[in-house]
This record gives sequence, structure tokens and C-alpha cells, in this order.
Amino acid sequence: QPVVAQRQGVDPVGEGLERQFQVSYYYALAQLAPQRGYNTQADELLQRAQGLDPASALLARERGQLLESLDQDAQAALQYQQALQAEPDDLDLRRSLARVYTRLDKPELARSLFLQADGSDPSDPGRLRSLIGLDVLVEDLPSAEKRLHALLAMSHDLDDQELLAALLQRQQRIVEAAAIYRQVLATEPARSASWARL
Repeated sequence: QPVVAQRQGVDPVGEGLERQFQVSYYYALAQLAPQRGYNTQADELLQRAQGLDPASALLARERGQLLESLDQDAQAALQYQQALQAEPDDLDLRRSLARVYTRLDKPELARSLFLQADGSDPSDPGRLRSLIGLDVLVEDLPSAEKRLHALLAMSHDLDDQELLAALLQRQQRIVEAAAIYRQVLATEPARSASWARL
């Protein structure tokens, strides 16, 4: 086949390089367009780039971010899903898709992005924090508190302790919240957030 390709004047390597050049060109223009208020044109340029490189997780992520900024959440979700198929371990990508799902009033789909395959809570602190954030967003404070206790059993991070105290404070459990703020200040006296809430 290489011999046939050469006879017909086809250069597969050159075509591949030309395609990559075009993808880079459209991508670069798409980065510049929003700075001048040309968001629709930026989307068109990213679509052209995707037409040349449909498997690119980078292009799908960038287009998802652009569509999300234009409040086109359903389309943004499709782009984030595509990117996540290529990069399933990317936690920031999962958070972006979860944010869009939440705006689309699909909190269970958002939660499913961070749960284990069997539906149980993850052991990974980053994923657990994301679930807690979603719980707080939809005002499911009991679930957020339960997950925060599980998180604190793994990590004694002071930010997580302050978050638990703030959560208790929102539920008018002032004495419990104050006790946690005092524990945080005993560990790190300079933390202004805890002083402000005491």
C-alpha cells in the first residue's frame, strides 16, 4: 500500500501533519475570539477543529467550557461527557460535568460522577469533597454532615473541620460548631475564618 500511495501522490504523514496544523490553527483562533466578544465564532472554530480531531479530549473540554459560559448547559454536558470518556480519572472534568448537571436540575446524575460503581461513597478525599459540595448546593445538609465525618476520619484537614463547623452553624447547632472552631484555633491560632465565626 505505501507504494500505491506514493504513485498516487498521497503522503499520509504529510496529511497528518497538515491536519494537526489546521487543528492547532482553529484552536488558537478560538482562544482569541472570546477576548473580542466573538463567542459564537469561537464555538464554530472549535467545531471545525473537532471535525478534524473528533477524539480530542482537550477540544471537547474547551468547547464544554465555552458552551457553559454561554448558558448552553445541555450542549456543554455532551462535550464534558465526551472528554470524560477519554480522561475518566480527571476530577476537575467530573466537577465541571457535575456543575452542569446541577444547573440542569439533575443532582443525582451529578452525584453519580463521584460515587463508586456500586453506588457507595468513595474513599478518595477529592471525590468525597465534591459530593459534600453537591450536598450543600442542594441543601441536603444531613448527607453533607455524614460525608464530612467520613472525610475527617481519613483526613484532619483544618479546612474540612471549618466546613463541618459552618454546616453545624447553618443548622443552628451553635455549641457544636463553636467547639470545632475552638479545636481549629487550638491547632492554628492565626486562622481568621474561625475567629470571625466565634
